[in-house]
Amino acid sequence: MTAADPGERFAFRVRAIGLRRPVLRGPIATWEYRFEPAEGGGTRVTETWTDDRRAWPDALAGVFDRIATRGHTFADFQRRNIRTTLANLKKALETPAA
Repeated sequence: MTAADPGERFAFRVRAIGLRRPVLRGPIATWEYRFEPAEGGGTRVTETWTDDRRAWPDALAGVFDRIATRGHTFADFQRRNIRTTLANLKKALETPAA
């Protein structure tokens, strides 16, 4: 975790990839969620993803992207993930507790 400011911001870095154990270690990505009041009393959530693989050779990053994302660029893959995460968060927060 890189930041945890209640009601304002939560951020973390991913430094390893692997399903059950880290297979690939090193800077991968940074995720950040910012929370701010929205009109009508709600909360605006902004999710940001930063590709931390700047030190990776382009060829290696390209091969990784094609394998990990089934043919999409990593940025396009993450944009889709961001939309899904925010929609799931909205649904969870707007669903009354059982």
